[in-house]
Amino acid sequence: GVTHSDLGASGQRPVALGCTLVVLALVIGVVLVGGCIAFAESGADTGRTTLRDADSYDFDTFTYEGERNYFLNRMPNGEFVAFSDLDAANRANASRQCRATVVHPQDPAYKRLIEDFGDQISAEAGSSEFLFREACNDAVYDLAGVLVSGEGRNLDQFRVTVDRRNQVVVDVSKRTCTERRGTDQRVRVDC
Repeated sequence: GVTHSDLGASGQRPVALGCTLVVLALVIGVVLVGGCIAFAESGADTGRTTLRDADSYDFDTFTYEGERNYFLNRMPNGEFVAFSDLDAANRANASRQCRATVVHPQDPAYKRLIEDFGDQISAEAGSSEFLFREACNDAVYDLAGVLVSGEGRNLDQFRVTVDRRNQVVVDVSKRTCTERRGTDQRVRVDC
């Protein structure tokens, strides 16, 4: 209980204790609201990732976003393409998942891959020198994520936009799935 020594001269609890609790509650509230705003603006609740200024990406280059497991590529024509590093065959295999990795022109395997599949590179990838390979099934893809080593599923793509601040935004919440069939490089299929 409350004793006489706990009360102030007027017989009430000290004002300092009440004020301290009010200030503490306000600080906690501000931190929670700030955290919620930061979370909402981060895109974490929507699958959107805001990256760098679009002009900072050179043409005919790629960037790997390891936190979300996708490649962001700036095509030779300046457009952006983002695709998953995990192809459909590996996504369906629960026991083994090999991710697509870049094959640089300096890689000893590159020359053989270009000789074998260079004529299958998509118009989107154009003159790009980069290839991606998934080693478990030996699938090879071009800079646009199009399968060049035969018919089958391309790497799943994600929507890429450039916002009003000229920032590249990738939305990984929805995939666009296509496959290569004969001369058709991007036939839409269900994901």
